[in-house]
Amino acid sequence: MRTQNYILSVLAFAMASFLLIHFGLIAVYGKYYIYETNRWILLAEITLIIAIMVFSFYCIVDHLRKLKSKR
Repeated sequence: MRTQNYILSVLAFAMASFLLIHFGLIAVYGKYYIYETNRWILLAEITLIIAIMVFSFYCIVDHLRKLKSKR
């Protein structure tokens, strides 16, 4: 397995776990609120989420280019 695929698999598992926990809490309590008091931590979280999205988009485009070049 290539390193790129390994990283995407780990990120997909982490995101699925994160969503499962949050939706489970919504199912149990009916609502779930997140509040971050530290602005630097919030900025770091947003930056990392954007970095994950950019990396995922890059991997998709790279994969599509390789499929196109094989034809």
